[in-house]
Amino acid sequence: MLHRNKSRWGALLLSFSLGLPLWAGAQTVELPISPVEAHALAVQNLTRVLEWLPPDHLEQYGFRDKDNFTDVSIGIPLYVASFSDESVIAGTDPRIQTHIVQLPLVLDGTARCFIYLSRDEEGRWMASGLGGHNEAHTWNSLFTGKNASDKDHLSMLHIPQTHADYLWQEGNTWKDVSVGPGHRNGDILQANDVFAEAVRIAAEARATVKEDAGS
Repeated sequence: MLHRNKSRWGALLLSFSLGLPLWAGAQTVELPISPVEAHALAVQNLTRVLEWLPPDHLEQYGFRDKDNFTDVSIGIPLYVASFSDESVIAGTDPRIQTHIVQLPLVLDGTARCFIYLSRDEEGRWMASGLGGHNEAHTWNSLFTGKNASDKDHLSMLHIPQTHADYLWQEGNTWKDVSVGPGHRNGDILQANDVFAEAVRIAAEARATVKEDAGS
């Protein structure tokens, strides 16, 4: 039974890969809240969010005791999205859905961590978290020289299970900006390649569930 399941999912994955070239549309990330609105919401909640910083663990958020928190500013929004479950299961016509917006907290020209925006139960965007110092430190150059008051923004695709992140670039390509070992950080991938990775992960996850159920 285990071997048959592997063969079945292998055939399914092959059919997914054969269907990928059918998609030739431009890949963009949905902006459910405009960059200007996202920045204004983060500014409005900055004081409240800074109160969430634990005094004994400031370094985990990229800060120090002697930092002047009145000088903290907010950078441009980073829209973090993923492929919709439906499109990954179908293996064709991938759709991207934004799940969270991250805006860097900048001090002395350096991104220290992020303020997170997400939807509440009624669909309204709100400040929902604070963190991501390691990512902010690694991606600091992405935010340097960006004017948070204009319409600039960044779009990033996150693939769960592998902790892979891809920054959208002009020309319908994605740059691997994943944090941690085992990733091709800095490599440029075509959109189809990124989607194929998502399909592969989804197929393997379903195969594992199927095998566990049959064992």
